[in-house]
Amino acid sequence: MNPETKPRIFTVGHGNAPFQEIERILRLHGVATLVDVRSAPYSKYAPDFRKSALAEYAAAAGLGYRWMGDRLGGREAESGQMSADGEVDPRPEVDPASFVGALAEVVALNETGPVVLLCAERDPDHCHRSIILAPQLEILGCEVFHILPDATAHRHQPSLGI
Repeated sequence: MNPETKPRIFTVGHGNAPFQEIERILRLHGVATLVDVRSAPYSKYAPDFRKSALAEYAAAAGLGYRWMGDRLGGREAESGQMSADGEVDPRPEVDPASFVGALAEVVALNETGPVVLLCAERDPDHCHRSIILAPQLEILGCEVFHILPDATAHRHQPSLGI
């Protein structure tokens, strides 16, 4: 990698799409490794995205798979989990050093091929991928691009808080 080129990290939300749709979108962006950042890696509405099924689908598609939801997952907004400005706070039980270490692992994984952070929420503006992970990855010198349901990728833009 050119030292002047910033690492590019993608994010995507699966929603209720089947794995094959997400796989097609990831291939368009040359993704090599799928990093699952869901705190609870299962879905009753999208069975393709249960942790064990997802790992198998990813392997069959030739994609690397890692679950990092224990260190990079968001969690449902419950009482006491929102900051004063209405943003989701990171999970307080996750050690900050572990969180930063996991982000460093993502950046290192990206050296062998493009990485995508996968969560359930299709709209990145309503997901911890935008609220928590993207800003921290930018601090580490990465460019973060959110892949939308139409397969386009848009560079992360901080919320205007409007």
